Amino acid sequence: MLKNFSMKILAIVLILTAASADSLAQTRIRFAKGRYSTTVSGKIPGNASLHYIVAARAGQTLTVKVVPGNGKIFVSVNNPGDDEGQDLTNEWSGTLSTNGDTAFFIDNRGKATNFTMTVTIR
Repeated sequence: MLKNFSMKILAIVLILTAASADSLAQTRIRFAKGRYSTTVSGKIPGNASLHYIVAARAGQTLTVKVVPGNGKIFVSVNNPGDDEGQDLTNEWSGTLSTNGDTAFFIDNRGKATNFTMTVTIR
């Protein structure tokens, strides 16, 4: 009986670990050859975040614009040198200060909803 209980606990821990790792997974944004912009559509769960990364060079301007179905999705970009805690908005644009991958996320502060996101680098 104790062995059966231990197996159930182990199964629960594994499920929670997998769910936690999945919520932190990042999706790479890629552009078609010769393009500087791409659009991503999807669904975001309620009170959740989706994490993305995009490759760019210092000095380029990154713009992320999200059109949410519920009006409660906000963008945050991890760009060294920027002030954190900017006003909540569904659009972010700024000049990147480092080469390589830039991480950003969209944060849903409402119920599950569909969204369309346009990412542009110039």
